[in-house]
Amino acid sequence: MKIVNWKLSIVFGALLLAGLFLWPIFKKPALELEPASVPVSQIYHDPVYNFSLELPPGFSWQTYDEGEGGATTAFHDEKREHSFQVAVSPFDGEPVLTRERILQDLPSTVIKDPKEVVIGDNQHALLFESEDPAIGKTREVWFINNGYLYAITTYARLDAWLAGIMKTWKML
Repeated sequence: MKIVNWKLSIVFGALLLAGLFLWPIFKKPALELEPASVPVSQIYHDPVYNFSLELPPGFSWQTYDEGEGGATTAFHDEKREHSFQVAVSPFDGEPVLTRERILQDLPSTVIKDPKEVVIGDNQHALLFESEDPAIGKTREVWFINNGYLYAITTYARLDAWLAGIMKTWKML
């Protein structure tokens, strides 16, 4: 099945808009934490896109409807020093996402050092570095599950910290 270009364009546009919105959060210097040092205080459940993850103490979130069945949820701590977002969009296509597949539909996307990883409860994903015009270097985790594309983004310096959170990812 072929991916409809406009669906990935919506996801990419949502990521760019969210990047502009999150710029004040990401521009603050932040200390990179080891994955094991992320204390858990609450579990976030998304009833629409059927996933959960464990969040550190003091985290809050806001969800934005992106239209066409997609949404972006931005997560951040009280001081806005640690943040990430999860953009979800309907996806018609193969269940495995590759660098080549992304570039086929979004040729201007920067994808550096792509690696296949397993997050949470055995979810295969593509992990890579990218660049956002509003916030600079980012760390991205993208995967397909049950007809949706999930694109998780944070500032590059928070890579190890995000890894600790992604260990807790569960599809419900």
